[in-house]
Amino acid sequence: MKKPIDKTGTIADTFYPIIGEEGPLLERTKATMAWLLSPEANGIGEKLLRDAYALHKEPLCIYVTQDRNTAYLNKDKKFSHMLAWNPIYNDSLRHISDDGTLFTPSQESILAHELVHAGQPITRKEFIRLEKVPEAVGRRLNNSKEGHALDKAFTRHMEDAKNAAYQSQANESIRQAVEVLVTSNKMLDKAEHEHPDYIDWVNKYETQAVAAEREVARLRGEPQRANYTEEKDYSSFSIKNFCELQEKVKVKDKIPDPPLVSSKHPLGFWENLMKDNQLTVKKLNTR
Repeated sequence: MKKPIDKTGTIADTFYPIIGEEGPLLERTKATMAWLLSPEANGIGEKLLRDAYALHKEPLCIYVTQDRNTAYLNKDKKFSHMLAWNPIYNDSLRHISDDGTLFTPSQESILAHELVHAGQPITRKEFIRLEKVPEAVGRRLNNSKEGHALDKAFTRHMEDAKNAAYQSQANESIRQAVEVLVTSNKMLDKAEHEHPDYIDWVNKYETQAVAAEREVARLRGEPQRANYTEEKDYSSFSIKNFCELQEKVKVKDKIPDPPLVSSKHPLGFWENLMKDNQLTVKKLNTR
């Protein structure tokens, strides 16, 4: 789709009216963009939008949706110069600040990050190389002794959960299975971050995006993200998988009045974790 450009080259010409799901999410997104274009943003939003327009010679389409994670989608002809924007996904993100504490980034800083990508000359070949990294490191882990041991441990814990008579026994086995998943994901993340194609991508593209993200956070008086390859917060990942495995094993159908169970964690550990993080299953996503 094409939009005629005003000869005056106003900032409104650099992006289409924000579209997508009507209601609070759309209004929230419009407010996010409005801040980036306000004097408080010190011209950052305008510069990023103009850079993107100068590269593509086409306005940016921002599409608000809950059906996919937030991501810039100039990767093939189907998604030409479009940003998929999911405020709910954004709310689930956890970054590590310069002082090592966890925080949820603002919608404005996340949008600045993605607008940087919209103005970068990323090639399809580079993106394909990046997409193949998780597959490569995953295959390597699956074929390793460590990978086989993790698979066996997960299967054993899930069998124990399935065969448990009481809810507390099943929950304990599921907790152990989730710990195996977290261990596996940490190993995959570490291997990903050490892969040369991932390192090239971060140095070439993500470093610039994080710099814009940090500047917006500084202007807003918010915590600043330490770096792109920071250690992840696995609490939301753990809660999501714990709830899904509970459904799979049908824990609620087991005997609800259990005997004492030997465990490092008291009954209600996961419930307390969910309360502490103030998360709901609908908001849980991984990146």
